[in-house]
Amino acid sequence: MFGPPPTTLTLEVALDPVRVRERLRESMSPVRSFLLSPTSGADRPFVGQLQERAFRLRVHRGSSNGLTRLLYGTLIPRAEGTTVVAEFRTLRWVVWTLRGADLLIIGLAAPVALEVARTTEPGAGGGGLFAALLAPLLVVGFMVAIECVARGMGTRDEQRLREHLTALFADVRAGSQS
Repeated sequence: MFGPPPTTLTLEVALDPVRVRERLRESMSPVRSFLLSPTSGADRPFVGQLQERAFRLRVHRGSSNGLTRLLYGTLIPRAEGTTVVAEFRTLRWVVWTLRGADLLIIGLAAPVALEVARTTEPGAGGGGLFAALLAPLLVVGFMVAIECVARGMGTRDEQRLREHLTALFADVRAGSQS
């Protein structure tokens, strides 16, 4: 109902944090706002922000998808390299906003449907009553379909991000991936 739980990816790499940041920087387009306009001016398949010990990454799209999986990463220095700890999350506030919009739309459609059903003449056939009951069901079905498509895109985005990070450090991995 509220999206998949956060998942993680941990990579042990034989590079110091500075070199890890360099590889991350080269693999993404930097953006000012990670959440509000992640695609403006981007020329790479991934966009994000990079700090000294942390980074945020998401798939570059021509449009925004609030249900996408976002990657929040941390760089932990080790004596023989860096541990990259990443967590994939769906933003809870986006899901709650969608739930609120769903309730608002249903709340607006239900009284209209009830009023149409109430004012339909009993002898006039069931056409008006059928339409009154069908309209809210179609609206709900449309909202569910949009959410299913957006969640599917989010799942594919997570897979792409996992593959990207794994490939980015494949030649310098030290230890196992989890």
